Amino acid sequence: MIARTNTFIIFIFLSVLAGSFYSETTGTTIDVTAPVTATLSNNSIIDLGTIGPGQTMYIDFNPRVKGVGFWAIAKVEDVPDRWYAKDSKKYEVPLHVRVTSAEDAPEGEYYFKIRVIDEGNVHGWGNITVRCKIRIKHDIMDLKVTPQKRIVGAGQPARFNLKIVNKGNTEDEFVVRSEGVKEWSFQKHVYIPAKSDKDIIYDIIIPEEEVYHINIIAESYNSPYIIHKESNVTVDVHPNLISDMKATNNGLLLFPIMDAPAHSILGLFSNMFN
Repeated sequence: MIARTNTFIIFIFLSVLAGSFYSETTGTTIDVTAPVTATLSNNSIIDLGTIGPGQTMYIDFNPRVKGVGFWAIAKVEDVPDRWYAKDSKKYEVPLHVRVTSAEDAPEGEYYFKIRVIDEGNVHGWGNITVRCKIRIKHDIMDLKVTPQKRIVGAGQPARFNLKIVNKGNTEDEFVVRSEGVKEWSFQKHVYIPAKSDKDIIYDIIIPEEEVYHINIIAESYNSPYIIHKESNVTVDVHPNLISDMKATNNGLLLFPIMDAPAHSILGLFSNMFN
């Protein structure tokens, strides 16, 4: 009877011990908190979404294991050729890694691994290796410009309203600029979070009277040749009071000569608006 009881106790002990080993090696999980949310176990596959060439995907893990401890570090492995990756710092919260695609990456699906480590196996968790999928698309942004034409006076701002849409799963910096006016090279930098849009105003100032056909351009700071949109607008620059006054500095166009003092005063006054 005693021998049978001892055998039963040993069986229960071994069962519990085996169960504990199972939970530590294949049952341990970790939570991804960005750019998507998921609970992952070893050898899981996760779809992180879509980015454009040259853009960076930021991936966060919650390292806390309630009532037990923390995962130590997350490391990126097996990234595609000419991609760049940066591991997390040790014991930071969250464990924050980044992966940047090649600036000229073709469209398609790409894979890499992230290994979350229990350094020195101090908790008996080992490692969790996750296989990550990212899609590369070139059409990752939209641009809308209104109105299509402005009529302004010389030296006055032609104001355009822009809506820039970031369709990707990561934030990016976009540069707004224009082509078509040699005297105007103003650029505007705009930060847009993932899956969102931003309305901005872009001004063009032209000193000369003429009709200008201009391209307003929005492009990714990280991959300007691929992530790039244009909109054609027209700026019709007419004379205004100030430009007419400035013209008197070039001399009188009409007689009589008695108007010369008045024209000189107008010319001097117009110089205040340089």
